[in-house]
Amino acid sequence: MNLLAILFVNAPNQIFYCVLPLIEEKKFDKLTIVTTRELAPFFKKQTDAEVLVPDVHPNLITYNTKQKIISNSIKGNLEYRRLFKNIKNEDVYVFFTSWSVVFFSFIKKLSKKNKIYFYLREGNYNPNFDNSSSLFKKEKNLRALLMRFAAKLLLNVDVFILNKSGAPVWELKRGTFPMQVVKYEPDLKLIKKYISKDQLPDDKEILFLGQDLSYICDDEESIINLTDFLMNIFDKNFNDLYMIKSHPRDTKLYGNMAKSKHILPPDIMAETLMGHNWKYVIGYYSGSLISAKMHTNAKVISLLNLWKWNDLKLKQNWSNEFENRGIILPKTIDELKQILSNNKK
Repeated sequence: MNLLAILFVNAPNQIFYCVLPLIEEKKFDKLTIVTTRELAPFFKKQTDAEVLVPDVHPNLITYNTKQKIISNSIKGNLEYRRLFKNIKNEDVYVFFTSWSVVFFSFIKKLSKKNKIYFYLREGNYNPNFDNSSSLFKKEKNLRALLMRFAAKLLLNVDVFILNKSGAPVWELKRGTFPMQVVKYEPDLKLIKKYISKDQLPDDKEILFLGQDLSYICDDEESIINLTDFLMNIFDKNFNDLYMIKSHPRDTKLYGNMAKSKHILPPDIMAETLMGHNWKYVIGYYSGSLISAKMHTNAKVISLLNLWKWNDLKLKQNWSNEFENRGIILPKTIDELKQILSNNKK
């Protein structure tokens, strides 16, 4: 009997610690991966799966397309017919409960003739789906009411709305369609198979992991100043020996960093760079810093203490996580400068 499967993936942090281990374990005879435009190049290169990127945004709308909520809903329903109308007797694996409301509409329809498995990390597992994390609260305002109504009316999906650092996020309600929840612990070994030692020249010493901070910092000018200060240190102490890696989905880079000649393509996953002999891996608060700490001998530095957060609880959560991992958290610009000025000694 052929083992047929569809995997829904919407974020980089799902790939190495759950998605790829699952593919290795199950050895599917036929595999389809439904993902975002930013993650598709990786899956096309690293797997034999058919990779599908729906034409409609998985979140239904973005900040710039709020006025297209009805037309995007119509497009989403048409996309389901185009991509999945005749799919039956397959296993469908899902690795998230937030954001991608259009994907949830696809999954709900697929649940009528297919088995649905939600893979949730052990520490994030909540049997009721009432709140995916104690960090984030339910919104109960008019905006949340309208979003819930739109999801139900236009996509027939039951959700509630979480406020994640000011951003309203669709969160799937448990029990809205048949599903089996599978709790997992991240696989920390398989990632080594995908780490490359050949992507970069040997002399590169520092890797910076960028990301969009607009949701957790209201003062963009302070982020630009911090980033420009860091770029000055790079240019003074490292010359051409640094590389910049933006987030594959949120590719924004701040200030002078956006003009650098040392920017890697956004579709390269940060984890695949961990085989390089870095001296430093630096980021704002990227989860890839944890991967760097596990898989490199570099000094791993988070800049999270060096700007004003609009969500102090979220900041404290990341700070605790990084401290427990041994990631360096400079408290001042001068402390950061001192750490990096030791490079040439």
